[in-house]
Amino acid sequence: MTTEVRPWGLFENLLEEIDYKVKRIIISPNQSISLQYHFHREEYWIVVEGDGELTHEDTVRTVEVGDSVFIGKEDLHRLKAGKNGITIIETQIGLCEEDDIVRLEDHYGRVEWWKRFITYTQRIVVYFIRSKRMSLRLLGGP
Repeated sequence: MTTEVRPWGLFENLLEEIDYKVKRIIISPNQSISLQYHFHREEYWIVVEGDGELTHEDTVRTVEVGDSVFIGKEDLHRLKAGKNGITIIETQIGLCEEDDIVRLEDHYGRVEWWKRFITYTQRIVVYFIRSKRMSLRLLGGP
């Protein structure tokens, strides 16, 4: 089991296989992970201690012990701990590499401007492609 300290708290790798990983993530009181997404993995979270504020895509909600969350590939997400901190168990499925984190906002200065530019451009293109497909379906097209 390996432990890695981050500016917001720490995580422990509890189990690591080729295409899945299980972590315990402990976020210190009033700290948060970056607003981020992943290209190559999905995540399942369950809150086991504390509470906090979850940002998932365009929704913000409170999470507490027993709540579970599914984070799909390319879903924007962030977790901020409450006044007593928050601990989650995270199961990753897919390509589980730490460099598959694309940070859009970060309180600790870990966002690279070129990644943000590329990310916003990609999301705009994906939005227009999806909109075009929806328009074609509404018109009876493919």
